[in-house]
Amino acid sequence: MSAFRTASAPLRRLPRLPRMLVRPLLLALLWGRRHTFALWARTLAGELRRSGGTDLGRLRALLTALVRITRDARLANAPELRRLTMRGDVIDVEADVHWDRRSVLTTVLGAVDGINLVRFADAPATATPTPAGIVLETVA
Repeated sequence: MSAFRTASAPLRRLPRLPRMLVRPLLLALLWGRRHTFALWARTLAGELRRSGGTDLGRLRALLTALVRITRDARLANAPELRRLTMRGDVIDVEADVHWDRRSVLTTVLGAVDGINLVRFADAPATATPTPAGIVLETVA
């Protein structure tokens, strides 16, 4: 049996090589998408910690919004986008005041069922209709 173990020793090392390559590649992928993962984590943590429980319709709309943001190349991995919060059919967006893709975000979120209003929570209160037929409101 000792001869079998010595002959199979190189074969046992074979799975180690892909693991050595996969781990850094996975970490590089995670690091490259860290803002997207952070948005998902902050949004879902806020929803799960919410008092009054989690409404399935609200959670569905929130997850759909997150998926649409993640799939859109203009919005995915944007460090300016911090958190999404649902209140009824209104989605509150925490984003940088000077972010130039707010209108793109409003259009993308306007296509989500269950969202009738997009509010940015860091600017003076105004309400503006958008081409998608959704009202863009910013509140202080």
